[in-house]
Amino acid sequence: MFSSTVSNLRCLPTGTVSSFAPTGIDPTNINIHAPMEPMNATAELKGDIWHLYSGNQFATRSGAIAAGAAEVDPKFVVMHQMWLGGGFGRRLDADMMVPAVQAAKAVGKPVKVIYSRENDMTMDFSRPLTFQKVKAGLDGDGKLIALNHDVVSAWPTKRWGIPDFLTPSVDKKGGLDGFTVNGADFFYTVPNHTVRAILNEMAHNATPSGQLRSVAPGWTFWAVESMVDELAHAVGKDPAQYRIDMLDGTGANAGGAQRLRNTLLAAMGMSGYGTKQLPKGDGMGVACVSSQERATASWTACVAHVAVAPSGEVKVKKLTVATDVGTQVHPDNIRAQVEGAALWGLSLAMFEKATLKDGGIEQTNFDTYTPLRMSQLPEVAISVIANGEKATGVGEPAVTVIAPALGNAIFNACGARVRALPITADAVKAAMSKA
Repeated sequence: MFSSTVSNLRCLPTGTVSSFAPTGIDPTNINIHAPMEPMNATAELKGDIWHLYSGNQFATRSGAIAAGAAEVDPKFVVMHQMWLGGGFGRRLDADMMVPAVQAAKAVGKPVKVIYSRENDMTMDFSRPLTFQKVKAGLDGDGKLIALNHDVVSAWPTKRWGIPDFLTPSVDKKGGLDGFTVNGADFFYTVPNHTVRAILNEMAHNATPSGQLRSVAPGWTFWAVESMVDELAHAVGKDPAQYRIDMLDGTGANAGGAQRLRNTLLAAMGMSGYGTKQLPKGDGMGVACVSSQERATASWTACVAHVAVAPSGEVKVKKLTVATDVGTQVHPDNIRAQVEGAALWGLSLAMFEKATLKDGGIEQTNFDTYTPLRMSQLPEVAISVIANGEKATGVGEPAVTVIAPALGNAIFNACGARVRALPITADAVKAAMSKA
């Protein structure tokens, strides 16, 4: 969950409370990877050398896990990289190699292990449970001058047990999982900005959490971009222009802020944002993000167009996504990645939800865990900005921008501010009744 308190320094109600939930208010609400090819591995011992055949996203760690299962030094393990069959962060973990190695060791022959779909879903290292709290302060002109952002979550990187992957804390009380707050260090100019990473032991122990495509910006930008939108409406400014005004490039934000501003302007122009007379119940919403890591970010903006029925049902009509990737290495692949990332973001935002019962995930196949279907695809328009700067990543940024753009569009369509993911018809209808 994400809760925010708008402590307005002008003549607006103080203590206005808002709340957003990137993985749901219900603490059992999580997301699972569900790659099309379930987890699998083949293990074979040849002489003194173990050979592992599997798709993985973290070869050094996977090799060490296999070596541990075989009770040998990692130098006696050779990893043969196969096609992933879908990774999305799931294959950063190599649990499927453990039974393959142990079985091959027991029978003295090569063994291939393939998880069933049911095993693959219930044994996932799922997206962390999170709770966020933001407090924002505005000056007399409605300008954002202070923001405190607490990110409370499970820490997947801590679970890995690799101390060097943790970030030293300011108070020198130990390492923090910096991966859980990426995205909170946005490119808006805010003079007073503090972010805290807080470990939630209950969430950490509830599920073996892992990294899921888009990682922390999938929840931090949901909170930040929803909050910024609320602030804009609170001071009577257009949400897009409110963002543009804060992307002024002062201080350390110079180059990145300008590039993010340009992507937002490109998405606005391509979508016709602010120039169209929309039917009743329709709305457009904006969001802009700098994902993945700040030092290696791509700059991405989205304008979402939705129609909201009185029942709360939301139809996504169009997603317009603009992204600055520096130098285009393979234009067709870039567009495919951005389109796929946007639809993945839509799936997480509106359709995917896993629940726990008696300590286990209840959903075991695609009849109960229901990602976006082909029949639910909206129109997707993409603008790729190639400006000759160094090439940056395109696989994840568009995932992170979709949910807040949708939430903001829903608010503009019907006045309902939804603060939990996935965005369901019941949640929208409940928010409408409070609008």
